[in-house]
Amino acid sequence: MKIVSYDYFFFCFSLIYSIIKVVMKMEYQTEEELFNSLKGAFNVKLRLIKDNYDYIKSVDIWNYLKISKWRKAKNLGIAEMTNDIINVDIEKVDLFLKGRIKSEDRQLEVE
Repeated sequence: MKIVSYDYFFFCFSLIYSIIKVVMKMEYQTEEELFNSLKGAFNVKLRLIKDNYDYIKSVDIWNYLKISKWRKAKNLGIAEMTNDIINVDIEKVDLFLKGRIKSEDRQLEVE
């Protein structure tokens, strides 16, 4: 087993901390930019739920959190948003999505 020196550990920790500070201070010009920066978190969540909820998409999770949680939040950071995506109750997202489908005005598609 290789032992990592304290200096190396401190260097790595400092580097990671600096990167996190830069990312957390990023400002997004559009909602789409913010959404795209969270793609990694969405992909993780979608892989976790794919067996039972393969019809739920990133945008469904985004819309649910945006309406139910993030609108009320103050000083919301990217780390908290990532955490929300990973830990969202997917059954609530499912009910939200089904509620939207019910209220949608569906039309007969004719070719």
